[in-house]
Amino acid sequence: MRKIAILILLLIVQVASFAQIVSDLKTLAWSDTLRSMEFSDYKLHQAMYFNGAAYDDALYGYLPYFYESVAVSAVGAATVELVDATYAPAIVKKGLLASDFFKGVTDAPLIIAGTGYEKKKPYVQLSIVPFRRNPTNGTMERLTSFRYKITVTPSDIVSSTRDGEEYADHSVLSTGNWYKISVKNDGVFKLDKSFLDALGISTGTIDPRNIRIYGNGGGLLPEANATFRYDDLQENAIRVQGETDGRFDAGDYVQFYARGPHLWVYDANAKKFVHQLNIYTTEACYFITTDLGPGKRMAEQPSSIQPANVQVSTFDDRAFHEVELENFLESGREWYGESFEFETVQPFPFSFANVVTSVPVKVTSLVASKSIYASNTFTMSAAGQTIAKADIAKVCSDYTCAFAYTAKLEGTFIASSGNFDVLFTYTRNAQDAIGWLNYVEVNAQRGLTWTGSQMSFRSLASWATGNISQFTVGNTNSSLIVWDVSDPINSIRQQTTINGNQLQYTLQTDTLREFVVLADNEGYTPIAIGKVANQDLHGLAHANYITVAPA
Repeated sequence: MRKIAILILLLIVQVASFAQIVSDLKTLAWSDTLRSMEFSDYKLHQAMYFNGAAYDDALYGYLPYFYESVAVSAVGAATVELVDATYAPAIVKKGLLASDFFKGVTDAPLIIAGTGYEKKKPYVQLSIVPFRRNPTNGTMERLTSFRYKITVTPSDIVSSTRDGEEYADHSVLSTGNWYKISVKNDGVFKLDKSFLDALGISTGTIDPRNIRIYGNGGGLLPEANATFRYDDLQENAIRVQGETDGRFDAGDYVQFYARGPHLWVYDANAKKFVHQLNIYTTEACYFITTDLGPGKRMAEQPSSIQPANVQVSTFDDRAFHEVELENFLESGREWYGESFEFETVQPFPFSFANVVTSVPVKVTSLVASKSIYASNTFTMSAAGQTIAKADIAKVCSDYTCAFAYTAKLEGTFIASSGNFDVLFTYTRNAQDAIGWLNYVEVNAQRGLTWTGSQMSFRSLASWATGNISQFTVGNTNSSLIVWDVSDPINSIRQQTTINGNQLQYTLQTDTLREFVVLADNEGYTPIAIGKVANQDLHGLAHANYITVAPA
């Protein structure tokens, strides 16, 4: 009888471990008229709407989503399913949706659930994008009513994985000797004997085959918890010249590819690259050790034997100017740069060697203006051509009003030379008017010609399903090499051929590839920081919350 009681108790405990919540019936009151909504590009877009709708264009485009924070009995892995769901055709009576408004919608609503604490109590944060493509006839439908069922598996019985990825038990920096370096830009970097000795690594006593470099590149960490990020520092593929004899001699050196603190992301809608400024640092850090045995080395990638159907002799380059000088309200993350209060005309120089003069140069900027008496005008121009102009309205004098209004300027011009200024003119129509530049960003097409030092390149024209592209780099010689850095953690040396003064190779390009062409022994010099103490964040005991503060 006692054994039966224990068995029943175990079953009850196991069932209780998986808490379930079924909601009341939720009804979405949809509007049949589109609404003009301002998104992160500071532009108004037509969007569908229901009462209480939330928007996040970084995650869901211009689609509205349902959000609710639900109290649960414990924090853990949450799964959500819809029950009693009803749908209606996703049509509007007034307004016109963009052609790609429903891009990414599948045959079921997108559901994202995360767990955390609110006021020390466990909650599930639930987001539902309420659209589906009818699995029978393919028509677009909107969710009109539903209940959600949440199942929470408490964290004490959840394995330490995320989407099949295991968490490290200990940080890689927890043991051994580690040396820190940093970089301010993307590119191939070089560490020679004198640099390593000055950093604190005794090159006379190490086996160069054991040199390892760890780092995850630059860029801001994603704010959304569901977005991929590396669990710990990753070992990078590197090249160590002269390591085979087990000694680090005077002529030996290390080369590795590094990402700087800022990122470039391709905007498929605008068909251009946009920069993402790292607002917290101007350097990206990497770590070196020789205590973990033989390190990860670059592989070689052969040229494709398939015939090329795309010829690449130009590439898409990009550059930006953005300085963080002034925070209007001394709060928040948005900073602005140069002021146009006294200098109302200011040039910003850019240089693109071998620019293709037949292809328009794309320029984008964000500006701000403040005046309580009159509207004021920003004009952006280059090469004597007006690119864009914006009249920015005055602000009201009440303390509840906006401090300043912003405008996004974007357009194109034809460059007759690769060296040009983007000129900003601020027309002040009132004595109190002040203007500011946030950033200016340029996309230009260049001829794929080596300019005498390492050069990064990528080609949007090569990028499509089924493409086999032959890349031809002009003005080269036999001392040059190409690195494929599309995956910056796992750089690859590309096999090439020389035909006269042209370097060539062929690859499948159904993804956008990034390359660097450089001299065989070339590399930027990183910033030496020095030896760092061991640290083991992964080995810390579980905590309900962690506070991070500057030292």
